Amino acid sequence: MSAGSAGRIPARDAVLAEAVDVAREAILEGGEVEALGAYLGYSQDDVRLGSHRFACAAPGYVGWQWTVVVARASRVKQVTVCEVVLLPGQDALLPPRWVPWADRLEPRDVGAGDAPPAGVQDDRLVEGYQPGDEDPADVAHDPVALVELGAWRAEVPSKETLDAAAERWRDRVPARGRSFSEDPTAFIVPLSGSLGQVYGVCVNEHSPDDGRVVRLDEVAQAPAPRARQHASAWQENDPVLDEFELEVAE
Repeated sequence: MSAGSAGRIPARDAVLAEAVDVAREAILEGGEVEALGAYLGYSQDDVRLGSHRFACAAPGYVGWQWTVVVARASRVKQVTVCEVVLLPGQDALLPPRWVPWADRLEPRDVGAGDAPPAGVQDDRLVEGYQPGDEDPADVAHDPVALVELGAWRAEVPSKETLDAAAERWRDRVPARGRSFSEDPTAFIVPLSGSLGQVYGVCVNEHSPDDGRVVRLDEVAQAPAPRARQHASAWQENDPVLDEFELEVAE
């Protein structure tokens, strides 16, 4: 185990520390003449292993440093360049943290014609219901599962997906969609499954929410509709023609 790897600070290697021109030539050999800035110093990394640092003058790389790692063999005065790398300093201008494509996708980024990558399984979906062929009990429940729950599809939303949708819609789905009716929910068709307990689709052509999802749990807060006009409680008589007060016109 070397002295540096044991946690002790290695002694400064004078031969490596003086190899500033060797380190500079290594950077210039890569064609980075205009990107080479001022010399920043030397650091001893391990026994007979150190790094020379130069400022990077390239546009867009503020605070970055050219780092040239140099080394030498024991009892050898010749310096060897191990690598030349461009590393960020403490005040370096860095790009935003990388976020995988699967995590950076937002709902607004997906359009009607977009398709998911091939072979990707969406964990928000579960396998749809397959009608039973042998058990009579399964056959009896097929209409409920197929029609009311829409389970005839190959994949259906999971319970967690439906719960998340209900929570997400709670503050942004309006509680409107009704008019010209004593029953405030007359123009609302409930959704199937568990979402139908709270949400439905407005089918009122005179409502601004026609064709949109509306809430059912706040309809009681809507203004009460005007009562219908009922027939008069007084007895209605036939009209009477008064022939004694007629005015004859020429």
